Amino acid sequence: MFLKKDRTMKFSNLKKTIMGALASLVAVSMILSSCSSSKNAAGTAALEGEWNIVTACGKSAEGGMNPAFINFAKDGKVNGNASVNSFFGNYTFNGKKLKLDQVGMTRMMGSSMDIEDAVTKAINTVETIKIDGKKATLFDGDGKEVMTIEKK
Repeated sequence: MFLKKDRTMKFSNLKKTIMGALASLVAVSMILSSCSSSKNAAGTAALEGEWNIVTACGKSAEGGMNPAFINFAKDGKVNGNASVNSFFGNYTFNGKKLKLDQVGMTRMMGSSMDIEDAVTKAINTVETIKIDGKKATLFDGDGKEVMTIEKK
């Protein structure tokens, strides 16, 4: 009987230790995630909102079937129009690096497919951004300019 009580006490102590470690891990995770999300929210303020696409891959984006634009929402969603088709997806931004991912697009044909193709290529290759007030320039991984945008 003494042996059974000793095992129960050891199991109880082990259980308390594990639960304490898990609680500490959860608390640290919550603190770290709240710090990064508040940093992300503050960092995206300059990017948030709707921007007119001025150029894409060296071509003017004006004069297409529809005005080409891109919208960066506070919640990390991106959407816009590439002149013919609408696009949507997610983005992450840290002040300089900009990543668009899980981008989807409607698939219609139109009269300004050359603009459409340039915007689509730019969206798929962008890695960094330089924001200067109401103007911004987006670059690919090699530092080549792929898009210029102006805040509406």
